[in-house]
Amino acid sequence: MPDEALELRSPGRSATANRLSFSIVIEWENEVLAEAERGREMLRRLWAQLGELARAEPIAADIVVVYDPADLDEAVLRATVPEFGGRLPVGAELRMQAVSDSAYYGLKNAGAQAAQGDILIFLDSDVIPEPGWLAGIVRAFERAEVDVVAGATYVAPEGLYSAAVSLFWFFSSRDPAEGLVEGGGLFANNIAFRRRLFLDNPFPAMDRFRGPCGVLLRRLRAAGHGVYLQQSARCSHPPPNGVRHFLCRVICEGYDNYMDAADAAGPGSRPPFWLSYWSLHSRLPATWRKIRRGRRQSGASLASAGLAVLLAATYYATMVAGELMTRASPAFVRRHFAI
Repeated sequence: MPDEALELRSPGRSATANRLSFSIVIEWENEVLAEAERGREMLRRLWAQLGELARAEPIAADIVVVYDPADLDEAVLRATVPEFGGRLPVGAELRMQAVSDSAYYGLKNAGAQAAQGDILIFLDSDVIPEPGWLAGIVRAFERAEVDVVAGATYVAPEGLYSAAVSLFWFFSSRDPAEGLVEGGGLFANNIAFRRRLFLDNPFPAMDRFRGPCGVLLRRLRAAGHGVYLQQSARCSHPPPNGVRHFLCRVICEGYDNYMDAADAAGPGSRPPFWLSYWSLHSRLPATWRKIRRGRRQSGASLASAGLAVLLAATYYATMVAGELMTRASPAFVRRHFAI
């Protein structure tokens, strides 16, 4: 539950009639895992885009930064984020909301409850939006059939390691495609909903690390809601930060895979061991093809492609290890490898 909030308000925020109404919920969990400067750069980019939008037309916007005080130094956070508050455009406000004992999706749900805008945008603290990101997300909702819209998240090839990761990971290299399309790979780090729809259908509580977003989107699609990808609204995402983060992230993915398979097997049943083998057997050839295709499209170096092969092999072997550890003791994985 929310503990306390710090609020910074710009002049003119109270009247919302005839204003472009939206909220941006930023969890401050992933910033702890990434480089600290990424969070500051994200805020700089976001504030600039808020200003551009406010100069084009009146806005009624609230930015809700949600965090668990047990996970970080509140004094540092409360010194970092409000320094940007003085540059809020007219019609915008910033609130910082402490939420105890909440993980990634719990923070997002708590932020949604505190938000006020008609459009609810979720942006992670470790992604950096490109110019035009905010306008691309908000303008998509001018189409009545759009209920959910995600932006395109990619890994920027800023060095050998990140270039290699972008060739095989689920956050791939930057795609130059433009426009609004149905479906696509959608992630909770860069996604927006009509607020009333989300409040009626929050991220479900699940024993998973990163599964609830996909489950929610499948439910909304099945119910006939329009789920779209705004290819023009791009954010860059960092690769896993260091060896421990890399391994923990993959082990947690293996945990989610096993728990999904256990649910599919039914109460009291356990997935057969061979599922992990066939998962690895099918993933690796598809990954080699993805690396070759990505290198051709991006012009990545041979060194990047070679490192991508090594990292991908490590990634999927570790994923299987995560599945096997979860089979033996889910609590052990949650206790020692949680991200």
